[in-house]
Amino acid sequence: MRNKADEVPSANPKQQAAQEIVSTISRLYFLLKPTYSEDLTHQSVRVLQFIAMHPGNPRIDEVRQHLGIAPASTSELVKRLSAKDLVVRKRSLSDERIVELELTEKGRSILAQQTQMDVSKLAMCLKGSKDWENQALIEGLNNLAARAEGLIPKGNSK
Repeated sequence: MRNKADEVPSANPKQQAAQEIVSTISRLYFLLKPTYSEDLTHQSVRVLQFIAMHPGNPRIDEVRQHLGIAPASTSELVKRLSAKDLVVRKRSLSDERIVELELTEKGRSILAQQTQMDVSKLAMCLKGSKDWENQALIEGLNNLAARAEGLIPKGNSK
């Protein structure tokens, strides 16, 4: 069920397709979201995502830059995630003044819960599909993801 507010009036076909994809993905995520075992703020989830997608172990300052928030706010946010055993703070081996961040196993699990769709619900939705339809869907989504990755400059995951 599409919402009239989601439609882009008189946009070019690529813009209309993009809007429809965004609306559909948002609807799918809403319908297939899992049950959360940990109550986290949006900012907390963004920190976990940044740590997970950053090559190597990011520094607290890199998290701050990514989120665009004050250093004290970043430290407090990381401290709360650490207290929940979602993130480990450790001193850099090359420079002890630098604090690096790493997700714990629990942090990886909670991040998946917070950001991914419920696989069992999605599998139930795919039961009526033919194998070739599922493969075409997977290929189309992978192609779109590869193009999206190409939009992000190397070393920047904002």
